[in-house]
Amino acid sequence: MANKQYSFASSVATDYITIANTSGTIYASGTTPVSWSSGAVTGTIKYYIHTNSACGTQNVSRTRYIAVAGRVLADCQRR
Repeated sequence: MANKQYSFASSVATDYITIANTSGTIYASGTTPVSWSSGAVTGTIKYYIHTNSACGTQNVSRTRYIAVAGRVLADCQRR
């Protein structure tokens, strides 16, 4: 949604989050939680979780969180 403030988080406090569009343009990144203001951006965004900024992986269950204006939009289990 355009003109919204989003917060993305992981249940693993050290996870590195990247928010990008489908073409790979990175909008925001950093250690959980990550905030992003969508501005005029509409359409699909990608929400990546890695163990570090070098795209490390780990086979551990985690929960993803997405909030906008203080309201949780998604609570997804990833295994």
